[in-house]
Amino acid sequence: MEPRSPLMPGSLSVHPLSGKRLVFFTLDDFFLYRFRLPLMLRAQELGAEVFAVAPSGPFASRFAEHGIQFVPLPIDRRTFSPWKAWRTIRRLQGLFEALEPHLVHTFAHRPNGYAGLALRRSNLPTRFIATVTGLGSLYVRNDPKTRLQRWMMEMALRGAFRRAEVVVFQNQDDRDEFLRKGLCRPGQARMIPGSGVDVHYFAPNLVSPEAKQRLYQEYNLSKDKPIVLMMSRLIRDKGILEFLQAAERLQAQAQFILVGDPDLGNPKPLMWEDVQRQAARAGVLLPGFQKDVRTWLAIADIFVLPSYREGIPRTILEAMAMALPIVATDVPGCRDVVQDGWNGFLVPPREMLALVEAITTLLHNESLRSTMGRRSRERALRDFALEKILQQYMQLYVASWLKG
Repeated sequence: MEPRSPLMPGSLSVHPLSGKRLVFFTLDDFFLYRFRLPLMLRAQELGAEVFAVAPSGPFASRFAEHGIQFVPLPIDRRTFSPWKAWRTIRRLQGLFEALEPHLVHTFAHRPNGYAGLALRRSNLPTRFIATVTGLGSLYVRNDPKTRLQRWMMEMALRGAFRRAEVVVFQNQDDRDEFLRKGLCRPGQARMIPGSGVDVHYFAPNLVSPEAKQRLYQEYNLSKDKPIVLMMSRLIRDKGILEFLQAAERLQAQAQFILVGDPDLGNPKPLMWEDVQRQAARAGVLLPGFQKDVRTWLAIADIFVLPSYREGIPRTILEAMAMALPIVATDVPGCRDVVQDGWNGFLVPPREMLALVEAITTLLHNESLRSTMGRRSRERALRDFALEKILQQYMQLYVASWLKG
């Protein structure tokens, strides 16, 4: 989908961001475009000059369509070494000294660490805001290699966050973990629940019957069996294998669809051939990556995300905005958006039988699906609407600028 460009109410006064240079940095051009473009557009609408920094990929050229300059920064997401990290920090320092940004906003552990350390090495008066988008695989696994990587990352973040004015967390569990470990100070920590969802774009009544009918026909779907949908990158920590196992048990009762493709830049990707083989055995449809997921959500009856840990899961927010009941895991991030027994069910992570039971309960109760779906939409409007999230970030930017 192409993110919308929400407009700011007009004002005759000059906005504090007018004429300022803002840099947005993360490790993947897709995620920067998919999840942060509305934030960049809002800053641009308020008069800021905006730069997007990430390793160059298939979405890099799209920023220019919105008047945003994309600056490629080569980083290997799959491997980490102190030497490579040091080279990245030096490159970032040079980039920042060339651009002289007034504010740098980063997303995810490594960008947060790299940018903070690069800014500490420079003499720039740049403001620095870091967003922790979730704790990820480093906090899901506990093998010796992961523990070492986690320790190294925390050492880097502790130093990087000394340079940050604000560290944004998407859920309270992550904030409490970082404060407990002394990675940031209480006065730095702010809570903003995710990147928001455009509730005007993700609205059930906007998908036409004709669009849904085309999908049914193209993929030979039946209107006589409920559809259970999962949308995710194909990585282990999203609970892909549990979803496929649950589908194999329930394929006689419902149609299962898994939308997404492998994330080969992730340290723990699932190979497409392996997923295809298991999906074929479970009768799961694999349409791959979809640019516009609204029609898939519109034909679904239940949305599932059995992830091991999240920040605030954007896919669940989109499903909620489309009035779907949710089955997710009782982990940070998921339990911040799904209220067990109210707009869906929460099950223990990695427990396939509990996942089967929750899905089965919804499959057998159409009235419950409808009630929970309506509540999902209500909560998306109340707590996670894109406009509310953008407003919170703009307030952070302005407060940061007005300090100096």
